[in-house]
Amino acid sequence: MDVVGIVPNTYKANVLEVTGKLATWLQGQGKTVRVLQEDAQVLRLEDLSRPRKDFTDGLDVILALGGDGTVLRAVDLAYERSTPLLGINLGRMGFLTAFGQREMYESLGRVLQGEFRVQQRTLLECNIHRPGEERLFHALNEIVVGRTTLRRMVRLDVYINGEYFNFYLGDGLIFATATGSTAYSLSAGGPIMEPNLNCMLMTPICSHSLMARSVVLAAEDRVEIRLPPQKVNPALSVDGREELQLELEQVIELRAAQRALPLVKLPEYSFFGLVRQKFKFPEE
Repeated sequence: MDVVGIVPNTYKANVLEVTGKLATWLQGQGKTVRVLQEDAQVLRLEDLSRPRKDFTDGLDVILALGGDGTVLRAVDLAYERSTPLLGINLGRMGFLTAFGQREMYESLGRVLQGEFRVQQRTLLECNIHRPGEERLFHALNEIVVGRTTLRRMVRLDVYINGEYFNFYLGDGLIFATATGSTAYSLSAGGPIMEPNLNCMLMTPICSHSLMARSVVLAAEDRVEIRLPPQKVNPALSVDGREELQLELEQVIELRAAQRALPLVKLPEYSFFGLVRQKFKFPEE
């Protein structure tokens, strides 16, 4: 790992100091360090600045310095060239990160010496069809199609592999990866799934039905959401970082992405231990 990119959460109070010290430490280890141009301007680290268009050229690893939201922000950059992504937690939850700020230098030293493992995490691919236009998005946690107003429910018609499955009335639908099963989907009553599973999870949000439950789909399945005529226009959210207003009678296609995202973890990483710790399960 000779070329390291840093994607910081520029909204955190101490991120300027932490990013600067981390960059200096990495350079002391003989590494070349890059920071996205827009972040470098905010943090006054212009000497490390690289424009987005060539940020990933020859990059060996991306360090997301913040929390889970910062890891999600770095997903598109990492997916572009299948660059390994490593999260360093400066925040609260840290489901996607590898370690926290307190052990940052010790753990990074281990990673630079080859003490790590790479997990291939499934991404969702979302294609939105508009007349004369198509837009493509990728998500590590979830794609949400839901209402934007408190006044009315939305109706979403769901087709799986070209076959009509069901319509949902309510606040919307969450389409999550196994990685994202501990995020919004969990809050809506969905199951916890081992994050290395290659599948897709569909969870209704406040559905007006006694029978609405999460549905686990195979990675090969193709989901189509149709928006019938109704009084409100739903919106689409990608990992909580990008939101798009939808148009009625529009078609949204969802599937597992063709490539997985390489996520770096320490050798002792345990998903179930992490769940127990983060959700404060009782000890034996």
